[in-house]
Amino acid sequence: MQLENDNIFSKQQLLALKLLSNGDFELSCTVQKTILRAKKQALNSHQIQSSLFDLQDEDIDQPVYDALMRIVQQVRLGAIQDLNSYVFSTMFDQFEQLGSKRAITAYKASGATITWE
Repeated sequence: MQLENDNIFSKQQLLALKLLSNGDFELSCTVQKTILRAKKQALNSHQIQSSLFDLQDEDIDQPVYDALMRIVQQVRLGAIQDLNSYVFSTMFDQFEQLGSKRAITAYKASGATITWE
């Protein structure tokens, strides 16, 4: 099953995913799914609507790319035992930070929240 990754990930994120998976299509799909699962769980755990976070958004694209490149570096150094767990925990933390930042920005700008109760 191929993800419609052109609609989900930016070009630079796809490049990082290609580096991370070393050209292995199945591994690339698995990592993409892990990233999307981490995004959903991180944002939903704080009651932030994950559907409001497009990975290609200006304030999301670069931090996600940077996190992916940090993962690539760790993989190349041989420091990763379980790639999926590492990808999940790294991206989960990244999405929690991005979600908090967006929630604070939205509240300061209009007093509106992007959470649900």
